[in-house]
Amino acid sequence: MIKELELFMTDPIVAHFKDMFEMNKHVLTPNKLNNLYIQEKSRSYLCGWVDDNIIDENLSSMIPHIRELMKQNGFETDDSTNTFASEFHYSYISDNGIIPDTFTIHQDDYSSIEYEVNTFILYLDVKCSGGELVFYNINQEVTCCMFDEYEPFCTIDTNNPTEISCKAVIFDGSIYHKPNTIVNGHRLSIVVTIPRK
Repeated sequence: MIKELELFMTDPIVAHFKDMFEMNKHVLTPNKLNNLYIQEKSRSYLCGWVDDNIIDENLSSMIPHIRELMKQNGFETDDSTNTFASEFHYSYISDNGIIPDTFTIHQDDYSSIEYEVNTFILYLDVKCSGGELVFYNINQEVTCCMFDEYEPFCTIDTNNPTEISCKAVIFDGSIYHKPNTIVNGHRLSIVVTIPRK
């Protein structure tokens, strides 16, 4: 299941992550994809694709809001655990540049956390060509040499719908997906994965 939402900038989840971005934008590098974990306290990760960590002292206060949004849209969460993962992805390209793909077609289950998950992606600030979120109907293990063989079944434009709203997507972490290449513009997304029932 995939659910596309429009959230207003006044929504508590949007406002929280917008403030977090403003407080941490000094660590971002232009003309590249910045991949960072968001966490409440500083710690190191042994994950090669992550550039650094962003500290958000109030991160866990947002998780109940995201859980509730998931439930309102038909996604059951495992409330017996407080486990979750959160990531921050920011790209800014100027002068008709291109950021090469660093994401392959993937699932979120058993990825950042060792659970089957629901994924919430908040496209907080997006104004770019490309960068769509693409879902694939794949029934077998993905191998690196087979990517061109897969046909997408759903493509979501992640650009902000209006000046006062942004996109959010909730989906089952077992669904294969990847973002398209970003060309000329910027895309700021927050990804939160929460164990599902």
